[in-house]
Amino acid sequence: MVKKFLFLSLFLMGCASINFRIVGWYNTDPDDIRNRVELSNGTKVSIIGNPRIACFNKENIKLTEGYFVTVENNYLVVDEYGKGYNRIPNGLGNYCTLGGN
Repeated sequence: MVKKFLFLSLFLMGCASINFRIVGWYNTDPDDIRNRVELSNGTKVSIIGNPRIACFNKENIKLTEGYFVTVENNYLVVDEYGKGYNRIPNGLGNYCTLGGN
């Protein structure tokens, strides 16, 4: 029963996160570890952990895909599944989706 509940919870959380685009990320204070991002609905939230993430430019061309690492100096840092790190700049029409593609 516990395994079934855990699976269902993780499944629902993953599906819910895909509905929101991350349209902004801001961290100008190097001591701030809250990883604050702004969703397309205007809500500001913190990303906790290392969820899968995919980032695109304003023409919907994929910039990177992997695991979220941190927000640092107005860049969103993504671990490309162990192949290296990609730093996506805030603005320029870039956006990301949680849950990957």
